Amino acid sequence: MPKQSIYNVGKFGVKAFTESLSLEMEIAESPVEVYCVFPGHIGTNIYSSSRFKSFEPDDAGAAIFGANAATEKEAGIQFKKNAPSSPEYAAKTILKNIKKKNKRILIGFDAHFYDLMSRLFPKSFLKIIWILPFLRNLFKSE
Repeated sequence: MPKQSIYNVGKFGVKAFTESLSLEMEIAESPVEVYCVFPGHIGTNIYSSSRFKSFEPDDAGAAIFGANAATEKEAGIQFKKNAPSSPEYAAKTILKNIKKKNKRILIGFDAHFYDLMSRLFPKSFLKIIWILPFLRNLFKSE
């Protein structure tokens, strides 16, 4: 995602850590199970609560989340309101997948879209994510 490099590095670090830890637990025959959750855009206060913001009206990063806000505060409200998945839906999805023993848990259409597109088009993925706001309106999770 544009302008979210630090956030993305953190997510990839967590992914690598959980995959390694999961394998270690399996090899050690530990009863501990490790799962990695890949949430899409979920209606939370994460944007409003962030200490580091780079809000600029008409910014491409804001458009990805469907926000056409004039102020940072409005962007936070729209980020939460325009989310295709609710926190309740995310919680249900996580619990359902843990029961099924799915180690990778993707939440929401957008998470599945990012995952599929990055695998199918690794070199051009970032050039096609601009269509996501349009797809979000078609595939609301809850």
